[in-house]
Amino acid sequence: MKELYLKITNKLTSEEAVNKFTEKNVRAVGQVDLYRGQYLYEKDFEQLILPAVLMEYSINVQNNSATINLHCCWEQFYETDNKSFEQEKALQFFDWQDVLYDLLYKLESKNTGKLSLVTESSAKDDTPTNVHIFTFECSYMGRVKKADDGYEFAQGEDITANGTINTKPDPEYDFEL
Repeated sequence: MKELYLKITNKLTSEEAVNKFTEKNVRAVGQVDLYRGQYLYEKDFEQLILPAVLMEYSINVQNNSATINLHCCWEQFYETDNKSFEQEKALQFFDWQDVLYDLLYKLESKNTGKLSLVTESSAKDDTPTNVHIFTFECSYMGRVKKADDGYEFAQGEDITANGTINTKPDPEYDFEL
């Protein structure tokens, strides 16, 4: 999982990412971290630098798959209601999400297959931070053992063989009847 986390971090903070965010007139990712409830329990953590992406994962060893939840945190300065004079600025959060998805689409690492989006939703928690959660699935080979790992190998006696192999000649067919 370390390789995937580093790939996500590098991708979201790369020069390519900064350029894509700039093209959409939204702020680039300020922080990438593993999810530990940072936006829910702000007093227990150092300041979260927004916008931020927090990674949470679950691995199913039985079917060699992983579920990756990315908590995408955005500080909302403006009202989103239809009467707001700054509604367009408030809705830039959706543009930011589009760039994130574009950067992460089919990202893969040494031990994971390509990320495939399964669901996305807004966080239902009481938090002043606007949080959108992307849920991806991918194959996972991190703790998979080779098929021959469960066997004990034994060395047998050396056998020598002399002689020739006898084969029967091909039968003759009479096709003229």
